[in-house]
Formats: sequence, structure tokens, C-alpha cells
Amino acid sequence: MAGYTDYLDGYLARLWSITSSFGAFLDPVADKLMVSTTLILLSGLYGTLVSVPTAVIIAREIGVSALREWMSGRGMRETVKVGWQGKVKTALTMVSSTLLLAVDTDVISGVMDGVWKIGIFGLYASMVLTVTSGWGYFQAAKGELMKERKIGIFGLYASMVLTVTSGWGYFQAAKGELMKERKIGIFGLYASMV
Repeated sequence: MAGYTDYLDGYLARLWSITSSFGAFLDPVADKLMVSTTLILLSGLYGTLVSVPTAVIIAREIGVSALREWMSGRGMRETVKVGWQGKVKTALTMVSSTLLLAVDTDVISGVMDGVWKIGIFGLYASMVLTVTSGWGYFQAAKGELMKERKIGIFGLYASMVLTVTSGWGYFQAAKGELMKERKIGIFGLYASMV
């Protein structure tokens, strides 16, 4: 429902020509909060199967948001504006999350088994789009980034992803002790710390 109303809001704003720079800024932030919260909750429910794409998706969202903010400070936000691939990724993540939320985890059989499989497949497809679209934004900003860094665009993007995934490894190693304290799942705990 939230994804649909988000789409409707943007559609009506464009239709009636009542867009604003504040709305253009806030809409992606609302999308990220909605998607991230849902994925964290689903990770607690489904465990590693969902937490792996969730970690990749959230890491990319943080990296691209930081990149957009940095480019905006240089007066070049248009260079990394939301593209069609990012929009497809967001829509696919919202649909996949909705399907996974609709499944009764106590009884995954029959039609619900199909819904669950489509949701999982969609989430992993979304993860692939997440990585490729994120790479596209960093490529678009490559000229400015190379003025600041000498490690190359791939090294910069990879270091961002590795930072998040290495932190995940530390939490996985301490999972037994951490779970004695919290009941939200290891990904939920990690996400709350990040």
C-alpha cells in the first residue's frame, strides 16, 4: 500500500505540475526509509536468505545517498540524479517485499509457496539491479571522484561494499552471544548498530 501511494503521489504531482525541489529531495528519502525498514524486518523473519540482499541493498543506498549529497555540494547533483534503472530497482524491491510480507511463514505451501518464490527471486533480481545501478551512479561521478581519490572508481565502490560486509562477518561470528541478548535476529541487530 505504501509503495502504491508513493507512486500515486509522484504521478499526481507531475500530472498537476505541482513538483518542488523539496519534494524531489524528500521522495527518494521516503522510499529508502520504507524499503530499508521492510527489508530489515523481513531479514529478521527469513534470516540469511533475505539478509544478504538486504545488506547489499542498504549498503548501496547509503553509498549512493552519500555520493548524491557530495555531488550536490559541488553543484553537480544532476550528474547523479535518479535514473530509470534505480526506479525499476525500487519498484521491484517494493513488489518483492510486499509478496514476502503477504506470505504466512507458518504455512508456506501451494499458492503461498509460489508467492514466496517469486518474492525471493524478485529480491535477488533487485539486488543485481542495485549493484549495477549503483555502479552507474559512481561511473557518472567518476571525474569528480578521481579529483579526490587515487584508488579508482571500482576501488572506491568496492571499499564501500566491503566495509559493510566485513562488519557483517564480525556480527555473524558473535551471533550466539548476541542472540542471547536480542530477539530481532542477527541482521536486525547489525542494522540497528549501523
